[in-house]
Amino acid sequence: MVWLGELQATRSATPPLPFVMKMKRPDKMRFEVTVENEKSIRAFDGVAGWKVKPPRSGRPELKPFTPEEVRYAHDAPGIDGPLIDHEAKGIGVELEGTDEVEGHKAYRLKVRLPSGTTRRVWVDVSTFLDLKYERRTRGTDGQEGTVFVYYRDYRDTGSLQIPMTIETASADAMPGGGRHAATGN
Repeated sequence: MVWLGELQATRSATPPLPFVMKMKRPDKMRFEVTVENEKSIRAFDGVAGWKVKPPRSGRPELKPFTPEEVRYAHDAPGIDGPLIDHEAKGIGVELEGTDEVEGHKAYRLKVRLPSGTTRRVWVDVSTFLDLKYERRTRGTDGQEGTVFVYYRDYRDTGSLQIPMTIETASADAMPGGGRHAATGN
């Protein structure tokens, strides 16, 4: 699956940044974003990961993922997300209740990944499409926080419903701040 789109920060006058994200089953991913005509790349082959940062002077820097980045890459939703074939993937899912997410009644599911990481996923009770999920994150300063990811503007691509907008928001910056949206096709 290939996503083409733009990253936009809502609290910044920075222009949208074009990106390409390629995903391949079971756990392969390549994410490339262009900043000031320079590419920043993150790639994961299912076991190890690498990142290439634009050159500050001279050649681009190639660095391996840290152990924490590898753990995060293993826990990433991938093409299918955590719910499809969850038992075969060793993922536990339990219904915690129902909530309202942006005007939609949603099932709130507790998802336990094989790594032991717990996340929550909200699924629309009418369409069974993912509306939102939350995950724990660690900032560059080492502070832990919660990030919410919203899926919007689903479109029929023939046999699949695909969200055309994916927005992330940090819990400590809500409402309105700390948001990034990726739109694409």
